[in-house]
Amino acid sequence: MLLLLTFASVLSACVQPPKESSKASGVHSTGVDLNSATVEDLSALPGIGPATAEKIIAHRETFGEFEKPEHILLVRGISEKKFRKIRHLVVARKQPR
Repeated sequence: MLLLLTFASVLSACVQPPKESSKASGVHSTGVDLNSATVEDLSALPGIGPATAEKIIAHRETFGEFEKPEHILLVRGISEKKFRKIRHLVVARKQPR
């Protein structure tokens, strides 16, 4: 019985609850939202540094929301190769007005 309780407590310590999505952050359980992500959120993506993250945000502010993740290819510095590395990590959600 003691062994079972020990195992249960170790297991519960290893399991973390799912990350709650937050309006303040562009990181959601389904990926980084290109339409609300911060420089820090975007910089956490593979191959995306702060300068490219700022270009993504500037593009979003100039031309409006990304309709779909593929539209990030319009940002200077995002190649097809780089996009393929992050495709599974990004989403483009419509933001409430």
